[in-house]
Amino acid sequence: MKQIIYEKYGEPDQVLKVVERAPLRPEANEVIIKLEAAPVHLADLKGVTGQPWFRHVTLPAVPGYEGVGAISALGTGVDPSLLGKRVFLPVGYGAWSQETRASATGLWFPPQNISSEQLALIPINLPTAYLMLTTYGAMNRGDWVIQN
Repeated sequence: MKQIIYEKYGEPDQVLKVVERAPLRPEANEVIIKLEAAPVHLADLKGVTGQPWFRHVTLPAVPGYEGVGAISALGTGVDPSLLGKRVFLPVGYGAWSQETRASATGLWFPPQNISSEQLALIPINLPTAYLMLTTYGAMNRGDWVIQN
């Protein structure tokens, strides 16, 4: 299994590298999620460069705040019907990896008829848009919002 990691903070083109790791195995009440898509966000780059608010990970680390994938393995105690289901990666789980391990509790299942590339943007963009609309101003019917 391949992962993108960084062992020190710095410019992404200087500190990010691809490494080969052993395939993950789920513990009890966990799932393995095989990545389908993960975006590159400004927050990801701020984490890699070590911006003050983003220094909350232990190095070495796998960047990637969000993504979408399919459950490829189940730990003991996990509902067998979850195998193969598409799921959002829990935010902040190191999405720039071919697979990740997550708790089977509280998984968020996206619609099956939307592309992985579009779905991968939902976990952070949706709450960000909601926060902007409810915190920074009232909207009126017919108003437009641009989120970048």
